[in-house]
This record gives sequence, structure tokens and C-alpha cells, in this order.
Amino acid sequence: MTDTVTDRFLRYVVIDTQSDPISSTQPSTEKQKNLGRILVEELLAIGLGDAHLDEHGYVYATIPSNVDKPVPVICFCSHMDTAPDFTGTNVSLRSCGIIAAAIFGSRAIRSKSSVSTTTLPCAIKSATTS
Repeated sequence: MTDTVTDRFLRYVVIDTQSDPISSTQPSTEKQKNLGRILVEELLAIGLGDAHLDEHGYVYATIPSNVDKPVPVICFCSHMDTAPDFTGTNVSLRSCGIIAAAIFGSRAIRSKSSVSTTTLPCAIKSATTS
């Protein structure tokens, strides 16, 4: 895979992962697993053979140690859902240079797609309004 962090970010933020505050299930909506499935595919593609998604929407994968001595296991944990206050449907990336620059740095955005080098994409999912 030759995707940059920015490429992946832009692909992930358009996936509808809106949660449901009145649901009693985990995750609160089945569509939240869509991002997890993509992450598992990408982890498998880079060689993490045990990558999997469980019934609760958690993604697991093991990166083998690259040293010969015992070292502690590290867990990376992150939310994959969108707050229920905003729809996750028809997401569009808005120009929001300060936030994107803070996350990716000003040089991380390239004019490879429809993203301009002078305007950085917003790091926040924002729904299009009509």
C-alpha cells in the first residue's frame, strides 16, 4: 500500500459511523463496523495476519516484536464512531486549514486529488446541509 496518512484519513472520514444514543447494542449501530472492516482489510494487506473484527466492532491485530528481549505489549485504542448529534451521511470535507495543519502538518496535504495545496481539508466530519 502506498497511501499516505492523509489519503487514508480522507478515505475514513467519509464513512458513515454515526452512533445511536438509545441503542442497547455494541456498537450502537451496525454501520459502525464498516470502518472496522476496512481497517481489518488494510491491516491484513500490510501483513498482520491475525487482524480481525469482533462482534462488538473492535479491531484487533498484533505487530510482532522486532527485538530479541522481552518487551511490554502496547495497545493502541481509538473510537471509530461519530457523535450522534450529526449525521454521518453525505459527509463532505470542508476547507479548515488550522485543524488539518495541526493534525497533518502543513506539508502533508498534496494536490493529488481534489484537495488543493492552498486549502487543507477539515479534520472534522461535517454533514452537508441543504
